[in-house]
Order: sequence, then structure tokens, then C-alpha cells
Amino acid sequence: RPLCAAPGPGRDGKPPPFQPEGPGITAYIIAALGGYGTFLAVMASTQGLAEAEKYDTFGVLSVLRSVGLGDGPATGTTMILARPQAEVTDRVYLDVRIGGRAPQRIVIGLYGGAADAPRTAQNFLKLCEGKATGRGGRALTYEGSPFHRIIPGFMAQGGDITRGNGTGGASIYGGAFKDEPGALRLKHNGPGVMSMANRGPNTQTSQFFMCFRPTSWLDGKHGVFGVVIEGGDVLAQLEGVGSRSGATSESVSVVACGVLKGEE
Repeated sequence: RPLCAAPGPGRDGKPPPFQPEGPGITAYIIAALGGYGTFLAVMASTQGLAEAEKYDTFGVLSVLRSVGLGDGPATGTTMILARPQAEVTDRVYLDVRIGGRAPQRIVIGLYGGAADAPRTAQNFLKLCEGKATGRGGRALTYEGSPFHRIIPGFMAQGGDITRGNGTGGASIYGGAFKDEPGALRLKHNGPGVMSMANRGPNTQTSQFFMCFRPTSWLDGKHGVFGVVIEGGDVLAQLEGVGSRSGATSESVSVVACGVLKGEE
């Protein structure tokens, strides 16, 4: 059966119903703030949270972060990305193509520290690097793999590098690998949180998901291993092609991926 981000209260694989803190209320908040809210949302997405906070005199970013998604009414949509919860030891990227559009980059910070998610982060890094091989000498890489399941207000799931439909996956460890206590300790606390899809305890392979909003019902069930640090606008575009069922209105795939060094 497909790997998935843990479902909501039922067995249908759907998240719990929207709560008042969902995207709609965020759009209302930014609309009320006018150009100031839009300015901060766009700066946080394009130049980083630290730079945006220099201009955040009234604590707007903390409000937006607490409700998850930030809609910029004048410039399209972006997401105010969650703060890193642990030391970022490595940075990787996914260049994502949505439909026929030009590829856009998502940069991810990995929590590879010994107390956090070292094996999970290493697996993700090596699959971005694309040099590892699996059974029969097959290259293990995220390049060419789709985002097969996107649910607005919840998450975008990808990483099935063997079948592309959510039923497959592989790891650099030769099969499924165990959950890490440090990864299970970290929270699904906002947009951009990177976490592993699974079929239950200790069934991680290559499939992962990116949160669009805080998803606390996943805490302790899925291992968090990183956070998106650049590309909140791309996450918003991913959300825009999703559906309640998870089917996408346009194809979404990783066309290139890799590891960033130094100031890249």
C-alpha cells in the first residue's frame, strides 16, 4: 500500500478538517496589514527570515508563522517558512517543474546532528547527490521522481524513486530503515517542515513530505529531518496544483537535485 503522511482521525488518509488558523485567516491577516504584510512575506521567502525580521517592527512574522501560510494579495502567494528547530548541518536543493513551467528551486536545510536525524538526513542528502546505487546497480536519486500527492492545507508528498506512485521507494541502507528518536522528537510546526512518509514505525525509505502548515497530529509518528530554507513561493505554487484527494492538476517532478557547498 502507499506510504503516506499519517492520516487524520479516519482511515481515508485525509488530514483533519481545517481549523480557524488555516490559510484563509492568514490571507485575511495579510490583507488587513496591506502592503506591509505582503512586503514581509515576500522578503522572508526570497531573502530569508533573518533579513525580514530586521524590518518587522510589530512582530508580524510571528503572527504569520503561528498560523502557517502567508498569502501576498498583491504579488501572488508565498509561505512564511518555519524556523529551523535544530542545527542545519547540510543544504540540498530540489529543482521542481510544475506543468510546463521553468524549474524552480527549493533549498532544504538538513538536521544531520548526532542528536537529531543523522541517518535520515544522510539518506536524503545522498539521494539528492545521486551517486549511490541500489539493487542491480540502479542509481538512487530524486532526479526524475514526481510529487505524486499534494493536499492543500496539508502537505506535498514525493520521493518514490522506484515506482513514482507512492507504493515504492528505496534507501541508501538497502531497504527500509528505523525511525530515529531525535527525528521523532522534532515537531511538524509550520510550512516547510521536511518529514519522512511511512507505513508505520521503522518503514522509512525515500518518500518524504513538505508541510504547508503546522500538522501537530504527525508529531512522534513521522521523523522530521529538515526544513525548507528557501522557496516558500514554490511551496505555495505546489499547494495550488493539489486537491483534496491528493491528485495534482498539473504534473510535478524533480528535474534536478544536489548538495550545496559553502556560499552556493
